Formats: sequence, C-alpha cells, structure tokens
Amino acid sequence: MGIDSFRTSKRIKRLSLLVFLTLVWLPTISLAQSPVFEEGDFVAAVGNGQVNWYRPDGTLVKVLDTELGGATAGMIFDNAGNLYVTNFHADTVSQFDNSGNLSGTFGGPYGNSPESIVFDRKGNIYVGHADFPDFTIRKFDSAGSLLAQFEVERDDRGSDWIELSPDQCTMLYTSEGTSVKRFNVCRNAQLRDFASGLPGKAYALRLLDDDGVLVADSVAICRLDAKGNIIKTYDVPGEDTWFSLNRDPDGTSFWSGSFNGNLYKFDIASGNVLLGPISTCNRGRDLGGVAVFGELREVIAIRFSWWIIPSILFPLLVLLWLRFHRRSAQQIVGRPDIRTGDINTAKAPKPRSVSKGANIKHGKPSPQKRRGTS
Repeated sequence: MGIDSFRTSKRIKRLSLLVFLTLVWLPTISLAQSPVFEEGDFVAAVGNGQVNWYRPDGTLVKVLDTELGGATAGMIFDNAGNLYVTNFHADTVSQFDNSGNLSGTFGGPYGNSPESIVFDRKGNIYVGHADFPDFTIRKFDSAGSLLAQFEVERDDRGSDWIELSPDQCTMLYTSEGTSVKRFNVCRNAQLRDFASGLPGKAYALRLLDDDGVLVADSVAICRLDAKGNIIKTYDVPGEDTWFSLNRDPDGTSFWSGSFNGNLYKFDIASGNVLLGPISTCNRGRDLGGVAVFGELREVIAIRFSWWIIPSILFPLLVLLWLRFHRRSAQQIVGRPDIRTGDINTAKAPKPRSVSKGANIKHGKPSPQKRRGTS
C-alpha cells in the first residue's frame, strides 16, 4: 500500500469517527438543551389546564399545559419519566414526556371528574372518579385500554383519591368524608374501612413504609398507624384546606398543599416545615394535586440506569475505536509497496540493523570481493 492509499484510508477512518461521534453525541446535546425531570422535582396541578414544574428547592422550571382548560388534579410518573395528569373537568388524562412536552391524551373512556391516578407493578393504571353518575375506580392497561371498573362504597362524593397497597389488591381511597375506605380490586369486593372518625374531610393520601397512611384532611394532615389510629398531625397556622399530598423520594418527608395554592414540605418524624410556603397558583384557581418525581423507588432505578449506561459506554466505545485505529495504522506503516518496492516512511519504525555490506534492497548480503583478486 502506497502513501496515497494510506492517506485515503486515514481520511476514511477520520470521517467514520466524525460520523460515529455525531450519531452518539447528538442525543446527549439535545438532552442537555432541554431540561428533564430529576429526582426530587415536583409538579403542582394549578388549574386552567396547567401544571407547574419545580426543582426540589422550589425553583420553577416551566409551566406545562394540557391545552384542555379546566381543573387539573391527581398526577403520577411512569418508569420512563412520563407524567400523567387527570383533567377533572375535561374527563381525560393528559400525558407529558420526561421533558414536559405534551404527548396528548391517554387512554379511556373515563367517567365524570377523574381525580386521582396510580400504577400497579405490572404497569396497569387505576383512576378514581369524584362525581355522579360514575363514582367508580377504573382500571386500564399500559396502552390505555379499559380492563375493569369497580363500584365502590362512598361517603360524600366518589372514589376521589386512591392508593394501591403493596399486596396489589387492596385499594385505599377517600370520598370527601371522615373515613379512609378500602376495596379489593382482585376480588371485586368492598372491605371494612381502614379508618373512621377523622376530624375533617379526607382527600389525598399516601401509604408509609410502616403500613401507616398520611392523609390530607382539610383542617390538618393526619398520620395514621397500621390500624387506622391518628398518631400525629401536621399543620401550619392559617391553612385549613389541606387537599393535595405526596411523599418525597428521600423517604423522610412529604409535600402537601391547600386549596389556596400554598405548598409545603414537612419532615415526617418531627412535623417541622422544611420548605414553604410555595405559592403555586393565582387567586381563583385551586391547587388540585402534587406529584414528586422519584417517589416510586423502581422509577429511579430504571431512570438511573438509562442515564448511567450511555455515560459509561460512550467513552469506552471511543477508546476501543482509537485503539483499533492505532493498531491498524501500525500494521500499515512500514510495509513495502508491492508495485514499487518502496517503503512507506510515514511514522515508519526504525529499520533493523544489517551487517556491513548487506544488500539493503533485498535484505541479502552482497558477495565480498576477495583481496588480491581482480
């Protein structure tokens, strides 16, 4: 292979490296330009078809819009970082990607006033409904197709706020009364109330690791033990319409907000306010729900893998490519051209020493003339 051929090969390799880097690096650049949901980020349903997206310190990232107007309520993230938002007045569920871009509506049909939404471990979705004539809890598969609907007992309204137990069968829910009710979605059977006699109207609720429950109960936020007894309350002076609630991924705190739009972060053990008030919406609009990215531990595990694998593989692939390129160059450099017999001297290794009088061109010793001979 001559100098020209070697240079052409080198250009081809450089071009292939450029194409490789472009294909691998462009998605990373795109992601860097567009913010994505990160662990601890929270979203607040603020009405008028909108959802506010905040960083963990309360900094507003952007405002998401379902383009459907009306009240927005319960929300949840899936394993891919997509956000699902119930549209209370539009009777639909909207879906946003992990950058907060609207993907459209998801699944259906829904009943009147869908208000809360949860996932099971198989990726199925349950939606609670608030208003007449449909007070049911509906179950959808991961594609949004209706699988089942459950007629449940109610208090003052419907199956407003729902929470699925770890057994994947027991659904806890509130109905704007003074109790936390239960229904078995595996056997389609009503169960005995989990708790009763709460001080106010019960709204959003979340299970704790000790099988207890946090419930936003209008006049205060109540912590219930595994038997449904109130063991602690959380409150802020002047706040008497606690409505939305969700746990933080740190496992030691939770977020709760009132109808007036003020959102707070509480320490579960001490009851201290860690952050807030964060004013999420203007007058005339209610804070209808809150969700925190990473609340489900399996979500974070999958998302973490999605980020960490490319960041490890990219430099490894580049190093392997460079090593292959260097080895190929070393094999090419120093080879004689078959047509001319010339040596490619571009970064060629030093020639081996030959004995005095050796024929360099053919690598054979030349015949020595004997002294005294003609």
